[in-house]
Amino acid sequence: MSTVQNALAGVGGIRSDAWRERALDFIARSQTEMDDQGGAYATACKIQNASLRAAAFVNVAEAQATAGDVVGALATAHNIDDASLRAAALVFIAESQANAGDVASALATAHGIADAFWGAAALAKIASAQAGLGDWEGAISTARKALATERRIAHASRPIAGPSWRISSAPWCRIADSPWSWQAYLITGIVEALAKAGDVDGALATARDIDNAWSRATGLATVAATQAEVGDRQGVVSTMREAFIAINEVEDAAMCAGVVCVLAEIQLKVGDLAKASETAETIQSQALKATALAEIARARAQAGDRQGAADTFRDALAHAPEDQRGAILGIQAETGDVATALKSVEAIKSHALRAMALAEIAARLAATR
Repeated sequence: MSTVQNALAGVGGIRSDAWRERALDFIARSQTEMDDQGGAYATACKIQNASLRAAAFVNVAEAQATAGDVVGALATAHNIDDASLRAAALVFIAESQANAGDVASALATAHGIADAFWGAAALAKIASAQAGLGDWEGAISTARKALATERRIAHASRPIAGPSWRISSAPWCRIADSPWSWQAYLITGIVEALAKAGDVDGALATARDIDNAWSRATGLATVAATQAEVGDRQGVVSTMREAFIAINEVEDAAMCAGVVCVLAEIQLKVGDLAKASETAETIQSQALKATALAEIARARAQAGDRQGAADTFRDALAHAPEDQRGAILGIQAETGDVATALKSVEAIKSHALRAMALAEIAARLAATR
């Protein structure tokens, strides 16, 4: 029996309806990461809660579009009853179309989104794809159209999606359930596109123009991440310095934990493990500190420091809430220490959390093959 089958079998032993639903949602997401969209869709259909099921369908539609199955993705999107989540699925579809080089269809998909916020988000994603395709002039033009929309819409009415769906891979958007998190989501997409298109000055100007310090920090962190990707170490140091200044203007330190986590990960990208470790220790959220420590452990494993990696993984698990431990064990398995990760799963008492951890490990191992 496969690890995912073990996870699905374990769902039957979960007595709590809420935890059973959450485990199914998590397994479906893991199946999409394993390119098993059919299995993910079938698992999502078992979710009884309508909003959670709709959010899971967004993940399936994204995976289908990423795999090139735009027709299937559109069909899945049209099965989503929630208008906002359906629009979110269309954003991912437009992004996939653009990444495949079909910018005209991507723009048509974006223009078909009634919600102005999601329409602007789609344009930002398309602009980033255009930059990746080498169409820098087109990328800058599309990004500026997205920015014009962002400047005229309100952020306070943005709906928050269910736990299945992450509005961004960036940790700052996972922890800040506020109007500013939605501004940050949109702004980061725009500045990323500008930076990728070579308009770093425009990206920095856009980020610096944000009044809210927390959103400004997220924008600057996004520029720094793009600079790290192209090897502009001097630019990374300068931009991160500005991001830390913006963070220090925010009174609620816990709110900044996500941005600090991202900055630690950027320091890892440029090879500054010592600085990343120092930054991780300043993170006020236990969950996000665990996230940063897990990435540091991964870096140590990749550098051949197996003992240091094992020690850091233990530190990460000590900080992690119970429902996050599966994600950390997945990273540990991904680094090659599968036996330790699986042994740790056996110690998890909750049927739901054990099933989720097995699904995470299965997805991580599939990605390494």
